[in-house]
Parts: sequence; structure tokens; C-alpha cells
Amino acid sequence: MRTAYTIVVTGGRSGLGRTHVAVNLAIALHQQGRPAALLDLDLGPDNTKHVIGVTPPRSLAETLGGRARIEDLLMEGPGGIGILRGGPELERMSALAPVQAGHLLSELMRLEQMFEFLILDAGIGSSLGTLTFVRSATETLTVTTPDAEEVSEAYSVLKMVGRRNPGTLMSLCVNLAADEGDNASAERLVRIARTFLRTELCIRGVLRRDEAVKHAEQDARPVLLTFPTSAFARDIVRLARTWS
Repeated sequence: MRTAYTIVVTGGRSGLGRTHVAVNLAIALHQQGRPAALLDLDLGPDNTKHVIGVTPPRSLAETLGGRARIEDLLMEGPGGIGILRGGPELERMSALAPVQAGHLLSELMRLEQMFEFLILDAGIGSSLGTLTFVRSATETLTVTTPDAEEVSEAYSVLKMVGRRNPGTLMSLCVNLAADEGDNASAERLVRIARTFLRTELCIRGVLRRDEAVKHAEQDARPVLLTFPTSAFARDIVRLARTWS
């Protein structure tokens, strides 16, 4: 039975372009023949709406108590990807009754059988509820930037994820880079994680700063579909291929 490769996309703060990475990565994987779905677990501002133009009307929280099945909640998004939002109830997932939590996880397992990749947009640093999903994730992709100040914030995220799920693969994606080789901050994080966390980080890719991202957001459309030849779109396609 097929089980999706689950990637949690997170970051140390807002403004890193995390949702752009999550949405466009899902689309790129789908375009490469690997069915993908996006689960929006960000409990803050509705960034997904700014990137794809719509908010899924129903949430994963509706599965609590058996009120809905996962296939009834999925919405087809741009590029053919599946889209589902988590809902604020998931922030209190640690307080759910065992029966409710078990039913929710059962529905998530069914979701994982429907797609090859499941991309979780986990928000800033991941709330306690969101971290429940991190425990079962295949990989946690932390979005950072070349800014030296991002190193400490990204390290805090990596340390938190490592404590909750020491078995998950932890990787980095550098966004807002000046060029393809602008990854000094990521290399520093690799060295820090190796020394203090005893963890080997994988640098998945570097995404260049691109005005196309701003223009696409103004149209509330994914960059990959609006400006497919832009630097960011080409970099996202290259990033997706690292999971081949």
C-alpha cells in the first residue's frame, strides 16, 4: 500500500516566503508526475489565499468525531494539486480525546494513501498542535535566507523538530538568495547542527530573489503557473527534482 512522502515546510519567522515554497513545490512535484497535496497548517494569517487566490471552505478538523471523510474535504487547487486546510482546532490537538485524535490520524493515513507527496505548510516555528504532524513526517524542510540573523531562528526550529522527531530527515531551503551559490548561511547551519545537534542536514536547494514572486502574489496565483520561466520557477522545479 502506497504511503505519501510527507514534507513539513516551516521556518523561523514570517516573511521568508515559506508558503510560496510549499505551494509551488507541490505544483512542481505534481507537474513531474508525482501526485501531490498541500495541507495548510499555518494558524496565522491566511497566506495560502494570497498565493493561490482561494481558501478551502472546509477543514481537516471536520473529521473529528466522524463528521466528514477526508475525500469530502479536499479541494482541487492550481495545477491539479489537492488542497486542505487544518483548522484552528488542530492547535489544541494535544488536548484531544484519544478517540478524536485516533480518528484524525486515521483520516490522515487515508490522505497519505491518495497522493505520492503530502506538503504540510506548518507556519512559524510550528505550534504544539502542528508538531504532532511533524512526528510522523518523512522530512522537515526549514526555509531560511542568506541573512545571518536567520541562522539562530532556523537553528531554534531545527532543535525543536529534532527533539520531537529525532528520526525525521531535516533539510534546508535557502530563499531570497542573490544567486544560486548564495548558501553560506545554510552551510553554517549544517556545521552548527552537526556539532550541537549531532544531526546531518541536507541542503535541498537555493531559490533566487525574484520580482516575479511579488507580481504573482498581486494576482493571487502561484509563480510556477503565472511566470513559469522566471528564476524562482526554474529553481522550484530544480528543488522538486531533488526528491526524484
